[in-house]
Parts: sequence; C-alpha cells; structure tokens
Amino acid sequence: MQPKQYDAPGYERDTSYDAFERRPEPNDRQQKKVIAVLSRKDPSIISVREVELRRGEAEQFHRNWEAGAIKPSDVKSFLVNVMAPCDTIPPAELYGRFRNFPRAHQIRGIISVAISSGDLDQTRIVDAFERRNEVGVEEYEQFMGMYEEPATLERRMQILLETIERINGPRKREEYERSLRVLMGVTWGKRSDYWEQFKLLVENDNSPNWNSSEKAASQEKAPTEAALKDEGIIRKAVTSISADSTSGERRSAYASNNERLAPALEMLQSAHKVPFVLENDRESHLYSIPEQPDITDEQASRVIEDLGRRMLEVDPSASAPGEFRRRMLFSCIPRSGIDTRAAFATKNTLHRLLVERVHDDSYFQELMENAKVYA
Repeated sequence: MQPKQYDAPGYERDTSYDAFERRPEPNDRQQKKVIAVLSRKDPSIISVREVELRRGEAEQFHRNWEAGAIKPSDVKSFLVNVMAPCDTIPPAELYGRFRNFPRAHQIRGIISVAISSGDLDQTRIVDAFERRNEVGVEEYEQFMGMYEEPATLERRMQILLETIERINGPRKREEYERSLRVLMGVTWGKRSDYWEQFKLLVENDNSPNWNSSEKAASQEKAPTEAALKDEGIIRKAVTSISADSTSGERRSAYASNNERLAPALEMLQSAHKVPFVLENDRESHLYSIPEQPDITDEQASRVIEDLGRRMLEVDPSASAPGEFRRRMLFSCIPRSGIDTRAAFATKNTLHRLLVERVHDDSYFQELMENAKVYA
C-alpha cells in the first residue's frame, strides 16, 4: 500500500544545478525532524515546520542506530513518506529539467546502469554505459518505478562510482557524484534533502548498518590499492624524431631525452615508487605506484587498466590496436640494473599478465574500450 505522504515545510529550495551539485551542509531543523520521526515512529512530524526534541532523544537516537534498533528499512519508510517532485510532476517534465545540465550524458549513464537487471559488475556497467544515449523519458519513468527513494539508488551506485574511480581516477568519480546528486535532487527534492541530513547525522556512528560497514570496507581496501599517481610532465629535449631520422639521430635524441628523465626516475625510486613513463612527441608523462613486490594479479590488472587509460590521454594516436599493445608491453618491462628489486618484482607481475594475453586481440581491444567509456 502506498504510504501516506507529508509535505515538508521549510524555506524555498534552490533548485539550480549548482545547488544540487554542492555537498550538503548540516541542517539542524531537518536533522531534528529525522531524529523525531525515526525515534517516535510518527511520520506526521514531517509536516511540522519545527520540532523540539525531548531530553536525551538525540543521544538515544544514535544509540538505537548503533544497536540496530533503527533499521535501514525504517529510514527508507521515513523517506518515502516525504512528498517529492516525482509524486506530482509528470516524468516527461522532470526529465526535461536535465536537458540543459552540462553533464546530462552522465545522468543518462547513471539511469542506464540503475535500470540494469541483476548484480552490477564492470561488464554490466560498460554495457549499460554503451546504451546511455538510448535513455529517454520511458527509461526515466522505469527508473522512478524501480527507486522510490534515494537511499536504495545511492547504495546501488557505489559499484559504479568505484569502477569509475578505478578506471578514470578520483576527479571523474567526484564529477559523477555531483551528477548523481543532481539526479536525486530533481527527482526527489526534499526527500533527497532528508536522506542527506540522515547521512550527516550518523556518519560518525559506530553502526553495524550502512555507514560503518562501508567505512570499514574502504579502510580494509585502502592499503592494498595500487592506483597510478600522476608525478608530472618533463618536456623532451629533442622532439623532431621521425621515420626519416637516421639511426644516429635517433640514438642521440633518446640519450638527450633520457638524460632529462633520469633525475626524476631516481627520485621516484628512492621514494620506493615504481615509475612508468608514457610519451607523446613533445613530452614524457611520469606516473607511479608504490613498490609492491607481492602485488596480486587482481591489483596488477587494475593498474594495467589505469595505465591504458593514461596512455590514450597522453597520446591518442596510441589507439591503433597494434600500437596500443606494443606500448603497453614496453611501459611494463622490468629493467634489471635500473629498477630496484621491489620495483622489478612489481613490474614483472604486470608484464607477465600482458604477455599471457599478448595474442588475445579482444583483451587489448577491451582495455582500449574501457578507457574511453567513462567520458
């Protein structure tokens, strides 16, 4: 049965894209209502402008959440009782509000992933992203039928955000987080606001529910991640190497360029980092990961994905399949006498994985395609 919904009075909401994108600040009035509704199990409080908490009610709320007495299902029930734009505004009109958003393609991608069936993994996410240009009002209406409140959507989208960060880095993830907030704000309005205030309320609680388990998982994962770090750009001393250059000219150019690189490489190695050099005609781009001689195949595969993306950023001409494969192999070759022992062991794992798939055209094609997906 559809729950009775209550309009939440308050100040007029700024509905600009910029306002939705910003990280929310704590709102004392809304947080008191969250506490009161969930503690007293009385959704009619939503329609009250101000609520006074009883003595000790806030402290008891946090104890109840930490003990599991307040459950995620209680939070979802509270949220769907808050009147939202999608309850009164036709889907076509709401969807039209995304039309002028600068990253509307990201919102279409999120919707496409959200309405995908089954458990999400990287393959399903990539497939959904390839269909994002097909998303329109009908798919948005399907999305609204599947998600009544933002908590369920946001939690399902965590794997999408993690995949984007792994392949395209933290900045691109932040972009998608902002686009997700726009999607939630336009669709759910104050329902989304109350979800944000609930998260702010419990973010420091030691709870077996949502927040603490995510926090613990990220803390467990952090030491073993080996994402590429951008270490800067070094302009080449010689940039005029071409197919017509003589072998002597090439050797001289390589020597001059390597001479410029050497101090930076030595500095990275002395800091126990594994350096990678990706080049175009004008510059050498330096990246690194921490020395990790016991790097797992799974971690190494993530570094290879990231390396492929960076390579195409540095030099788009590397997108020819044969050239992409050659450069990937070359960038991961461990160099005896140059790399430290730990760096050699780390690179050796990456190079072994690439050599094992060297004749698998579909593997290298997939690496290239994944690098292009999360624009």
